[in-house]
This record gives sequence, C-alpha cells and structure tokens, in this order.
Amino acid sequence: MRKSPFNALIQAIEAEPADTTTLVGASGCEHSFLAVGVDRRRRRLVTISGEPLPRIAALVQTDLQAADTSIHVVSARPIIVDIATVARTIQRDLGKSVITRSEWIELKEKRAELDPPGEALEDFVDLLDRNGFLLGVMGQVALATGEAAERIVDAGGPIPNVLTDDVFDLSHFTTVDILAADREFGICPIPLCSFSEHDLDLLKDENRVDDVRDLLIRTDVFQYFFPPPDQVALGMIDRARSDRQTLLARLETVPSLGHPFGATELLQSPQSLPDLIDALQERRFIVEGETCLELAPDGTTVRSTVRFKPREGLVSKLINRLSINVSLRDFFGPS
Repeated sequence: MRKSPFNALIQAIEAEPADTTTLVGASGCEHSFLAVGVDRRRRRLVTISGEPLPRIAALVQTDLQAADTSIHVVSARPIIVDIATVARTIQRDLGKSVITRSEWIELKEKRAELDPPGEALEDFVDLLDRNGFLLGVMGQVALATGEAAERIVDAGGPIPNVLTDDVFDLSHFTTVDILAADREFGICPIPLCSFSEHDLDLLKDENRVDDVRDLLIRTDVFQYFFPPPDQVALGMIDRARSDRQTLLARLETVPSLGHPFGATELLQSPQSLPDLIDALQERRFIVEGETCLELAPDGTTVRSTVRFKPREGLVSKLINRLSINVSLRDFFGPS
C-alpha cells in the first residue's frame, strides 16, 4: 500500500500510522480515509478525512465513535483550494468582478495550462477522487451562495444564484471563510491551500517529525489535538454562557472527547482547572458578570486572534455535544 503523505502529521500528534485506511462504523457502513492514526496510550483514533463536505466527515466521525465508546475518535480534513483567494486573484487580474460564462471557461482553460498545481501539493491532490475534490469546491460555493452543494453543477461555471444571463459574479466568493464549516462541525481543517511549497514538502517528511509538529503549532492545527486549557476556557466563555461550575464541568469533559490538554498559552501551568479559572480572573482575561463569567477586554483580544483558526473546531465540538435540544425520547415520552 502506498504511504500516505499525512503519516508525518499523524506522528507529530503522537499517533502511529495505521496499515489500513478503511474502517467500519456502528452503522455497518465502510468508510475510507486518506490516513488513519492510532494513539494506543490515549486510546485515540485519528482519521484524516477525504470526504468532500465537512458535514459528511462529522457524520462519519460520529459513526466510528458509536462503534466503540471506549476509544476517542478525532478527525481532520485537508483543504486544498481556497475559493476566496481564487476569486480575488481573478478580480485582480481582470480588473472586474463580473465576468461572462465564456470568459470564465477561457480563464479556467488558460490557468490550467499556465498555473498547474505545485509539485509539493500533487501528492495530496492525488489522494482525492476528482469528483470528491470538485464537490469540496462546490461546498465552498454553497457557503457563498446559500445553495445546497448538490445543486451546484460544474459545467464551466453555471452556479445557481450567482450566474444570471450568462454572467458570473465573483463578489459572492471573495469573503468566504473556507475553514468555517469544518470548525462548526467540530472537524479540524488542515489549510494546505495556504501552506508554502516548503511547508508542504516538510509535511510529508517522516524524518522531520519535530519540525512538522512546529509547523502544525504555527498553523494552529496541533492545538486542536492538544488544546491549551486556558484558551478552551476563553472559547467556552465566549461562545457558551457559563458560570464557574458549568465552565469547570465542561473543561473536565475535553480529554474524554479525545483531546488531552496541551500546554497553557496565556498562563503558567496551573495545578488544577479551578486554579486555571482563578488565574484567568486574576490576569483580567475574564470577569464575573451578573449571571455568568464574561470575557474582559484582554480576553476579547485573545479570542479575536484564534476564533477563526483550525483549533476552534475543538470548541465547536464541545459546544455541539452540549447543545442538543431535541432528544428522540421527546417524541415518545417516558417508556
């Protein structure tokens, strides 16, 4: 079996690459992955998803987790194309935002000839089925247009809600946050599209695992797998109303989701989670509000630097598991 270019990443997060890339979930469905890693000491299963849409990747993660609740399943998904950057580049090159269908087709053909994927990215792209790759791009289009991805067709650029009378409006795409959906579904997006050629080559080098770990830290990917507890605390206060006891209870669940705490980033390592909350208050990152803890100005500043990073997928994953409003039992009443 061909070695996965993600093996060094798996080792950098303290797991071992598995020999298989196919696993069966509780549903009985067989799921394929770009790579699989096993962290036996922490009973953690790491999957690198090749699913084109983050919603599907999240459902697959849940299916695997349901198959064996004694293990912790965590998932990441590589992002190959940044449609917002592509749209801004075309705007810059053409000097306009609205182009015709024929201009779009001509531009696609010209760019395919003049600007093929870099060699460092080819190993990653080769892992992705072409249809899945295109559907992933369509998923980004869906974010921009509000259309369901399956309704978007790739036939030279006819995009619902965007293409009218053979006119293609690029302004719909220039501000798309390509990591948003993965973060919201609790998946870790790996933004390969923003990596340099040097970074992509490094990411594949199993002889430089320590350097790969540094790369993952620098790109806020490592912190998804080993979240700093002080940053998670700020994230929970920012996105989910929490008093002290509620926050403490939520923080205590993080390792059980397959995310052992890493080193703190804002504080010297506290002895316990209660000490951490005290220290955040003493350093004026958080304050007591009337009914719950709130971010202080310094806390708000910190959150503004990490809220849109890959690591934020962990905060979403935690919140998603706390915000189930409707249980199946609600339909049937007590048994």
